[in-house]
Amino acid sequence: MLKDAFLLDKTGDTFDKMEQYAAERVPELYEAHDEETLLNQPEQWTANYFNEQMTKLVGNFSRERVALLKKMAAALFGEKAETAAPTERTETSAPERGKLSGGIWVAAGVVLVVIMLLVAAFFLKNGGCANG
Repeated sequence: MLKDAFLLDKTGDTFDKMEQYAAERVPELYEAHDEETLLNQPEQWTANYFNEQMTKLVGNFSRERVALLKKMAAALFGEKAETAAPTERTETSAPERGKLSGGIWVAAGVVLVVIMLLVAAFFLKNGGCANG
C-alpha cells in the first residue's frame, strides 16, 4: 500500500491519509532520525537511492526520511504515475519492464516489512491480542 502511495500518487494525498490513520493509532509512529546525512538535492536522487532509503525506513522510521521519500517519489516517479493511468497505455521493452518490476518488488517487500513491524509494535505496546 505504501508503495502505491509513494510511487503512484504524485500529490502525496494517499500517503498523507495513510500516515494520519497510522499516527492516530500508533502515537510513537515516528522515531528520532539516525543522523544519516540525507541527499536533499534532486539531481542526486536515483531509483537505487530511493530503494535504499525505503529499506532504511524499516530500521529508522523518521519524519526526515519519510519527507525525503515523498519528495523523491514525486521527482523520480511523478511522470510515470501520470502516464500509468488506465486510460493510456504505453509499450515498454522487456529489459525496461524487468528493471521497473524489480524495483517495485523490492519496494513492495520493504513496505510489507514496515507494515509488519508497525503492527508488531502496536501489539507489543498494547499487551498483545485481547482474548475474550
